[in-house]
Amino acid sequence: MEINDLIKNYLGNDTVLSPSFLAEMSEAAVVLSFKKGEIIIKEGEFHPYFYFLQQGGIRSYYLANGLEIINWFAFENEWVGSIQSTQGAASRDSFECMEDCKCIRFDIQKFKSLQKEDIVVANVVNFFIEEFAIFLEDRLRQLQHREAMDRYLYVVEHEPEYLQRVPLTYLASYLGISRETLSRIRRRIIS
Repeated sequence: MEINDLIKNYLGNDTVLSPSFLAEMSEAAVVLSFKKGEIIIKEGEFHPYFYFLQQGGIRSYYLANGLEIINWFAFENEWVGSIQSTQGAASRDSFECMEDCKCIRFDIQKFKSLQKEDIVVANVVNFFIEEFAIFLEDRLRQLQHREAMDRYLYVVEHEPEYLQRVPLTYLASYLGISRETLSRIRRRIIS
């Protein structure tokens, strides 16, 4: 996917992008491939990039008392990165490829300097922030005051891709339940 198409996807096809903006964005972007199991962002470290995932799947997690707590999954045509890194802080999460991945990597500082110069870039950044805030709001609603069965049924209805592409151990962590509880829930639904 070209940078031009990528940005227009988010802003709408009627958005006019200057040739200089597209040239600078292309300069700030690098296409990279990662292998399954590779960690692209490490918890506790500053990472000066964010990614657009073209192919594959990535999970975001942090460690708590030796356990991996999964926050979210990303698949094709989704953005991946640490919001803390945009503020110059260390990432609170690790980001690991669950599948072989192909990504477009963007330099955060380059993007920030372009944002100051171009209203289109500022609009793109605002859109990303809004999209992330909506995701967080939905995620909180999904988890708060809901029984384990309801959380699983939410995934079945709203995120069915997870059922095919995410290992059960990861899915259980994402739902905030043990793998055994997830297996019992799945058995109850099937029978």
